[in-house]
Amino acid sequence: MLHSYTRSETVFFSLNYVVNAIQALSSDGFFFLLGGSATGTFYISVKIMNKSGKNVVLMPSDNNPPQGFPVKKGFMMSFTKSTAGNSPVTFKVLDPVSNQLMKINGKDDIVLTPSSTKGAPITCEVLAPGMSQGL
Repeated sequence: MLHSYTRSETVFFSLNYVVNAIQALSSDGFFFLLGGSATGTFYISVKIMNKSGKNVVLMPSDNNPPQGFPVKKGFMMSFTKSTAGNSPVTFKVLDPVSNQLMKINGKDDIVLTPSSTKGAPITCEVLAPGMSQGL
């Protein structure tokens, strides 16, 4: 015998089905299909030019690596950082001698979103106070 469902029963059944499907998918690592952050290995490529006249440290918000990326005065450094997922990473520049934050690209920090492939680096500059940005 066939049972006919009311509209509310059908909606409840559909939502319950979707919730069960989500739970099954999320246990297999596919939660990102629903708009959460993606899982897996992602990459951020950075080229930083230190024109500040001081040795600095580029500090990522995910604390990986915990000591940051040291950049000597007058040097340019490129690196590719891997992340677990594609959540944005905020980078700040620290003067390790004075323990003061410095500007990067004329701002207090930069926020970079990892990508699933290694790409061309994002170019950043650290300048001494009062210097003009020359990217």
